[in-house]
Amino acid sequence: MNNQWIITIGREFCTGGAEAAKKLAETLNYDYLDKILIDETAEMLSISKEMVIKQDEKPEAYFDIPPHWYMDEDDPYVSLSQAARISDAQSSIINKHAAKGSCVIVGRCADYVLRKNEHLFRVFFHSDMDKRIARAVKLYNITESEAQKLIKRTDKQRATYYNRNTRKRKWGEPGSYDLYLNLGNLGIDGAVRVIIQELEKRDAL
Repeated sequence: MNNQWIITIGREFCTGGAEAAKKLAETLNYDYLDKILIDETAEMLSISKEMVIKQDEKPEAYFDIPPHWYMDEDDPYVSLSQAARISDAQSSIINKHAAKGSCVIVGRCADYVLRKNEHLFRVFFHSDMDKRIARAVKLYNITESEAQKLIKRTDKQRATYYNRNTRKRKWGEPGSYDLYLNLGNLGIDGAVRVIIQELEKRDAL
């Protein structure tokens, strides 16, 4: 690759998006940022990884948002909820890694956080529901009914989190991404090939 691409990966739940992102990073010899963001966020905020995981890519509940009287005009940061602090820390960490060079970043509104980066390449993975259900059943040892409920609940959480934190952007909207791929049809290797081919085209421009 001629350019140091920053590739962000959005994904519906149980598409295999994280697995595809990892394979892409390995193929390109790029840094892979997914669970490491949880570790670094916990370290930055001096909190447990479990606490970060609990809030990771999940929207704040109404009762998590501090009331107006809690606002501190001298230090607005103290008014942030735990979820907001985690999101803010992850944005800082994402910017830090992107400044170092090429990487593949999974979720965490990275496409919005890095929206001004000239080498940003945004990918979103989706798949047919039946394939996602089959994957969830296998991964979590649950029934098809339980899998469908889990998928819908997780997608809703991700969408709400993304939409709130990106100021009116819409999670999973095809026009918001450089590539919108059906991972269930392409498979992981096929998706990686398509992404690399597209990057090579852009390198040649």
